[in-house]
Amino acid sequence: MRDKNYLYTLLALILILFSILILLYVLRGGKLANTNETSDNVFLLETQKKKVGDVEVLATPKLSSTAFEVSFVLDTHSVELNYDLTLLAVLTNEEGETLTPLKWKGDALGGHHRKGQLFFQPFPTMPKTLDLVINEIEGESVKFTWEVK
Repeated sequence: MRDKNYLYTLLALILILFSILILLYVLRGGKLANTNETSDNVFLLETQKKKVGDVEVLATPKLSSTAFEVSFVLDTHSVELNYDLTLLAVLTNEEGETLTPLKWKGDALGGHHRKGQLFFQPFPTMPKTLDLVINEIEGESVKFTWEVK
């Protein structure tokens, strides 16, 4: 009986140690890690929200050496979201270089709720600052700015 209790205690300690190791791995190397750069040199920048007239725009950039992608959510309850972001959006870096979108992947024009991604060719070097301007949303321009760290 004593050997059985010893075995159960040993198994419980091994399980606890294994659980702690998994938790440390997730906290240091998983999505809970305190970094904006993933192991594949992909920068996930903070989501920003702006209100333009009756339209709320959320933008989240994801940057890598091979592609720049900006995820969008557009919401309103009063106007049709007939904004072709491939024609209205421009990315600019701290050197003044600009990029226009290559394509949109997401919801079609219209409606009151849209989401999707704009894809851009990357800048020759990773920018330190990234500005995104969308022209003519409710007759206004909206500007988002991110620091790339």
